[in-house]
Amino acid sequence: MAIDYVGNGAPTIPVPPRGALYYDQVDGILYGSVPGLGEWFVIGGGSTGLAVPVIQASVQVVNATAPETLSITAAKTTLYALSVYMKSLGTAATGHTYVKTISYTAADGSGVQTVALTLPLDSPSVVMETYPILVLGGTPITTTGAYGGGAVNDPYTLSERIVEMP
Repeated sequence: MAIDYVGNGAPTIPVPPRGALYYDQVDGILYGSVPGLGEWFVIGGGSTGLAVPVIQASVQVVNATAPETLSITAAKTTLYALSVYMKSLGTAATGHTYVKTISYTAADGSGVQTVALTLPLDSPSVVMETYPILVLGGTPITTTGAYGGGAVNDPYTLSERIVEMP
């Protein structure tokens, strides 16, 4: 099925004809019509915009040999999703690791919270986590990488996203 009309402004047809698929956006509100319905309906939006997750910050490196840091300031007190994917080839010396420390200030007044993830570099490994965190607005959300166990430049792959949830 093809879209018959995509507009940007007030819907130009008071009632879409039956059998046609239409989308229109007016003042941040997304409208649509479905074939056979014959009328407009609100898909989402309004004064706060469409309610979709928004990536606030990201970092991605393949076979990196230096620690990575990612940091943003929470725009408001709300839920954020922080996802981390780390992978090693397993070519490092015994005991070498890469440690990713996540820190944020909890919205409930309990202070700075931390979570540490350890990726073994001496064996093929994958570490992947997603954390829903309720963050106090105006405070940092930070992930800091560091080598451990004597490692200084062993390769690892990393992908991270900090997403503000609707």
